[in-house]
Amino acid sequence: MKHTLLIIDDEIDNLDALERIFRKNYILLKASSGREALAHLANHKEISVIVCDQRMPEMTGVEVLEKSITTHPDTVRILLTGYTDIESIITAVNQGNIFRYLTKPWDPTDLANSIVQATQKYDLLQAIKNKNKELEVAYTNLQKLDEAKSKFMILINHELKTPLTVIINYLDLIKEQLTSQDLLTLIEKPIASSQRLQTIVENSLIIMKAQTDQLETTNQKVNLNSTIKEIIAIIKDKYDSELKKKKLTFNLNEINNKDSFFILIHEVYLKKILDELIKNAIQYASNDTEIQLKINKHAIENKVKFEIINKGNPISSEVKLQLITPFKLPANIMNHSKGIGLGLSVCETLLLKFNSNLNIEDSSQNKDEVRIHFSLPNTN
Repeated sequence: MKHTLLIIDDEIDNLDALERIFRKNYILLKASSGREALAHLANHKEISVIVCDQRMPEMTGVEVLEKSITTHPDTVRILLTGYTDIESIITAVNQGNIFRYLTKPWDPTDLANSIVQATQKYDLLQAIKNKNKELEVAYTNLQKLDEAKSKFMILINHELKTPLTVIINYLDLIKEQLTSQDLLTLIEKPIASSQRLQTIVENSLIIMKAQTDQLETTNQKVNLNSTIKEIIAIIKDKYDSELKKKKLTFNLNEINNKDSFFILIHEVYLKKILDELIKNAIQYASNDTEIQLKINKHAIENKVKFEIINKGNPISSEVKLQLITPFKLPANIMNHSKGIGLGLSVCETLLLKFNSNLNIEDSSQNKDEVRIHFSLPNTN
């Protein structure tokens, strides 16, 4: 598509000369006065470049260019003049917003190159405007998405979480009243399913809150020496039946009580992260093996490293990425009955809020050994 040029000069010979130079490559509009030029501006919305003479009767070139800014802000302006006084140049730049200043008699090659550069600038401005419009649309869509996420969180909280809690509580009450082993076995299924659904709801809420910046991220100074054993005791009790069923042993490396292990994180989130990682290790560990939790202080980086190790099948790079990406894990990667792949992605979501991340790797020495680790700032 050809660019439209508006050429303005009160000397007809100059207009004709300019027309001969540019008529093959551009759509030309000619004006021999400022008034005629303004009429063209009123009738043509798309004008890429204006080439205007400075010294004209009734209205100077700078005055014409200054008026054109209001109606055609993106149009690129070139001023032609036979005078080289510095005041004219300064006025043209400040008021006429010119792209280039050329003196008469002009060099045809220089003028042609200037027009090409001016049209390139115009195209760039149009591209930027179009991108800005696209960004505005995208931003509006994101705002709508955030609003939808917020409404979804309200739905989960009030329409799912509340009745689900009631169901679980009543199932627990019924279980306490039962004496028949057959009935106890039957009720274990709905209890387990309800608890699983409750975990899915809670994990989904964490991810949605993080994505909409509604997640509480206030740091707490957590003393691991007194906190970690309490956390592990709760987790081991919680998964005792699974550990026994798969004949798994769980070992926590002893923390040196002489050293202070203080980290910055919300304690509730630390418990959640360790719970999810240990649950994951138990679910996918080979039978009759050991699960380890190692906690060590890295003196150089001044960080505390948490590492969970279990024996299991190696994990491909593609699957590792899917494991930490919310709602991306396809059902055929793992046994669907064990979950929907939110556990590790919740850990990654929480750690990112505290400037850390989850690393999943296979041991180079033991191919069946899976290591998941993360680090948090150590502060004393």
